[in-house]
Amino acid sequence: MKCNSIHNQLIGYLDDEIDNDLRNEIEAHLKECSHCSEFLIRLKKAFDLVDEEKQMQHDPYMITRIIARLEDRKPMILKNKFRMAFQTVAFVALIAIGIYSGILIGKNFTNESPISADYQNEIYYLDELQHENMISVLLTD
Repeated sequence: MKCNSIHNQLIGYLDDEIDNDLRNEIEAHLKECSHCSEFLIRLKKAFDLVDEEKQMQHDPYMITRIIARLEDRKPMILKNKFRMAFQTVAFVALIAIGIYSGILIGKNFTNESPISADYQNEIYYLDELQHENMISVLLTD
């Protein structure tokens, strides 16, 4: 027999699902072929691992513990929401304090003296320039 056909029959060989003639042929080939006998050893190890996994008993209380831990996290979520709300209120308060203090400081630096007439005329003409077409202003003599 060829190695490929032996490889196809090894699962049946391990499970005792083949007839005696085929079993004798496979055993004769395994004695001669080190590659196939090594493949059989690896296949046995793989099946043993699968059997061990099937026999492992899972903890029946795992789901209960997971649910309990999730419920313990709910107070932490509420604390985080409170912290976010507090941070938002504190941030708004700091901005309001900054604006109010800027207004107070700005009042101290305002000039209370009346604007002179010459300065008022200059402001008037600058305001009027905004409404003029700049090309006509620059091109006139």
